[in-house]
Amino acid sequence: MSRFNVDCDQHVLKTYLQEIRLTPLLTREEELALARRIQQGDEEAFQALVRANLRFVVNVVKRYRRSGLSLLDLIDEGNVGLCRAARKYNPDLGLRFLSYAVWWIRNSLALFLARQGGIISIPVKKISLVYQLETIHQKLHAKLHRPPRPEELAGELEVSVAEVNQLTQALHGVVSLDRYLHLENGHLKDVIDSSSTSPIEKHFCLMSFREYLGERMNQLKEREKRALELYFGLEGTTKVTSFAELGRALSISREGARLLFHRAIERLKRIVSHDNQLTDWDL
Repeated sequence: MSRFNVDCDQHVLKTYLQEIRLTPLLTREEELALARRIQQGDEEAFQALVRANLRFVVNVVKRYRRSGLSLLDLIDEGNVGLCRAARKYNPDLGLRFLSYAVWWIRNSLALFLARQGGIISIPVKKISLVYQLETIHQKLHAKLHRPPRPEELAGELEVSVAEVNQLTQALHGVVSLDRYLHLENGHLKDVIDSSSTSPIEKHFCLMSFREYLGERMNQLKEREKRALELYFGLEGTTKVTSFAELGRALSISREGARLLFHRAIERLKRIVSHDNQLTDWDL
């Protein structure tokens, strides 16, 4: 990129940041009122909700600056995700808009980076399998009157047993931890289930949450982080089935493992809750 283009981009970016700071942040009540108007097809409400949250997109985009791509291009893509979130947001979920929108923003950025890097060739069928798995599991459970075995799921999905195990972990590991946190503002599953998204969008939503959760878990003590990884089967670990097994893996007693696990959960809840309580961003 030429020096002229760089200077031009920096000038445009500076002007843009100055402009979006002028829009005041919304209260919870204002946010809900706008969301309900959007559900009725009110375009002015849509514009108002998006405009009030543009600064949040910039905050998310800052994490992607090392990608080598133009910050303006990244902001544009993040804004696409914000707009999709504003269209799809359901105020009745009990989920704050920004908690919902962050996944759409990161989805949009992840897809953009994948296209730029030439890695969007991930087979859509394989991505779809993650979301077919739970449906097939429920169907077989009802038919067999017992939980289906991995080989039975593999037969239905036409994949190997090893792949079924990988898909199961991808689907349930992080989502299970998200549910366990039971935060007041909702869950990842609410984000996925509340909208008619494509399999690839759902895949990147899950990827985004895994990345986010991994960053937050890095703030835990190493032993606490390891306890959660083992309990939920994260980061390629084999999921333990009890606190006794967790204790053996960590060379501590069953009670020690239980206390360590709950301490880690409480610390992680505080970290994530702090994120959700932020009302201003360092632009």
